[in-house]
Amino acid sequence: MNTEILSFEFEWYLRDYFFRINNSNGGEFNRMFDSDEIWRNMKENYLKYRNWNMKEITELFSSVISDLNNRNVLIVK
Repeated sequence: MNTEILSFEFEWYLRDYFFRINNSNGGEFNRMFDSDEIWRNMKENYLKYRNWNMKEITELFSSVISDLNNRNVLIVK
C-alpha cells in the first residue's frame, strides 16, 4: 500500500486515540505519547493494526508525529 495513504489513515486513527485518551484521563498528555501504550491500543482497538508488530506501528507513529509537527497541528517540545 502507498506510504502516503498509510500515513494519512494512521494519522486519523492516532487523532482518534489522542481524543479518547484525553477524554478518559483528564488530559494526562504524557501517557498519550508512550509508544508501548500506543502500540497496545492500536492493536486492541483497530482491526487494521491487529497483525502489525510494534516496530511497524512505532515507525509510522514517528513519521505521522513529525508530519503533524511540520504542519503545526501538534507542537513537539
